[in-house]
Amino acid sequence: MMRSGEKLPSKRIVLIACIILLFALLCLIIAVSGRQSQSNTIRVLISTEKSDRLDFAVYGKFRSKSLTLSQGFFSVDLQDGVLSLYDSTNNKLVSGGNLELSPASRDSFVKIYNQFYGQACYSGSIQISADDTDHLRLVEKTPTAVFVQSIVSFCGASMPDEAVKALTVIVQNYAAACLGNDSFYDTTDVAFPYAGILSGNDGFLSVMKQVIGDRLVSDHSYIYPELRGSNGGVYRILPSSPDGSAMVQEDRYDGLYATLPSGIPSGFSGSCISLQSLRARAAAGQSYEEILSFYFPYASIVRGIRTERLSDYSIKIPSS
Repeated sequence: MMRSGEKLPSKRIVLIACIILLFALLCLIIAVSGRQSQSNTIRVLISTEKSDRLDFAVYGKFRSKSLTLSQGFFSVDLQDGVLSLYDSTNNKLVSGGNLELSPASRDSFVKIYNQFYGQACYSGSIQISADDTDHLRLVEKTPTAVFVQSIVSFCGASMPDEAVKALTVIVQNYAAACLGNDSFYDTTDVAFPYAGILSGNDGFLSVMKQVIGDRLVSDHSYIYPELRGSNGGVYRILPSSPDGSAMVQEDRYDGLYATLPSGIPSGFSGSCISLQSLRARAAAGQSYEEILSFYFPYASIVRGIRTERLSDYSIKIPSS
């Protein structure tokens, strides 16, 4: 109850207070959205094959500083640390120490020829600069979902569903590591299975969505596998052991080659997760949890609010 002589706040004061509260709420929403947007993107180094010239095609529209590059062919040349951007008639458009190409519409992408993937397409923002050896350095900033789908689609061709699920979980964990460290993966000296949106296969999406939130943890910390390329063009993925060192273990489902790069005999997975093994294990009827338990026996898998030990899924296979 109000005491005698007290006055109610004026409508103007109440209105001003409401406006201030709404403004503060709007700022909070923008800040949270910005953090979410930043956490949902990943930077990836695109192999330039140690070149000082890049030819590429633009589909749709990309912006570079004050320029808009409409559909057509362009090139970037690196000379004495200076980048120059040319159109298809060799007219210089802009030059400087670095260039950034940003898509101007959702359906825009850049097509770049790469010896590993042929005509690979990239739909994110591309930063072009010189590396430490005075060669071109390309880094794409792309949504994490696009990155994960690209890796799984490229590596998971002809894989059974359970192998696709296992590979999806592994790649998601790797992406989480990059996001946590705000880093990118250097592909200039290691063949890396990232070919942009060209390798995105929609047929994988329904399978991937079944495990899209699963994460691998050890002692309540995320496990961050490291992606690597191996001999013969077969891509492998290094797991992390509890003490941070690589694991060497026998894998009867591996053995595509007589020897692995490290000299480990056929039948041993070495320090890598073999795509050959993932495919063969799934074809033999193993679930994706059982596949993961072979490589990460010490880990747990987190599904929403549930955490399960992978050792519970381990299957005993006779050595003979």
